[in-house]
Order: sequence, then structure tokens, then C-alpha cells
Amino acid sequence: MCGSITPPFTPWLKKTAAAGDGLLARADGDAAAALESAKQRLSAAYYLPLLAHATMEPMNCTADVKADGCDLYVGTQVQQVAQTTAATAAGLAPAQVRVYTTLIGGGFGRRLDIDFTPRGRGIKGRREAGQSDLDARRRHDP
Repeated sequence: MCGSITPPFTPWLKKTAAAGDGLLARADGDAAAALESAKQRLSAAYYLPLLAHATMEPMNCTADVKADGCDLYVGTQVQQVAQTTAATAAGLAPAQVRVYTTLIGGGFGRRLDIDFTPRGRGIKGRREAGQSDLDARRRHDP
């Protein structure tokens, strides 16, 4: 661990990792058998503080909110968290929120937070009103 600084989501990551097998995206070889037959096993954990980095583009998000769902256009590294946050704010089920990730520039870890995704203030009660844009200026960055 880097001093006493631990990102607030580290306990959640550890709990999730210990919960069992995750989703399988690709299977090459037999990792379980290789680990079982290994003469020596090494394990290490590295922790670094989550530092604010200057992103290449402003932190921004557009939510097109309608009665039957919401289209979220956002450059994020945590799409499922952004989807759940927007769904809660709009009073929708997560399945009703479609996240379109904009692949531009670099967030360098800054887009792991969802503070720029519309929450409450940005889209609550906007189902009939249409779009909600949130553009977080650099002065708002931590």
C-alpha cells in the first residue's frame, strides 16, 4: 500500500473479486490447471492513490431522457456505474438506460469517477423535457 492512502472503492473491488468467478470473455488454455501444477506461486498486490489527472477534454455528459428510457453519451471508464447512476436519477430501471461511450482523448484514470454523469440535479424529472447536458469545467476538478 502507498502510505495510508487507499482508494475508497478498494474494499468493494476486493469483495467483488472474492465473490466468485466473473464473466468469461475469452478462454485460452487452462489457467486453473496451470496454477494447480505450478511448483511455486507468487502473489502481489500493488496500490496507488487515485490522483486527479488533467484530462485531454472537459468532463462532460449528455443524457437524452424520454419517458421510455435514457440515452447517455459519456466518456467513462465505468459504464455500468454511469448507467445505474443515471437510471436512479431519472427514475428508470438500469435496463432502460443505454450508455454510448465516447472514445476520444484520454482520461488517465479521471473518468473512473462518475461525478460528471448527470445525477439528480441534471436529469431528475426530465423525462418529458428531453436533453440534459453536463459540462464540468476544470475549476470543478478535484
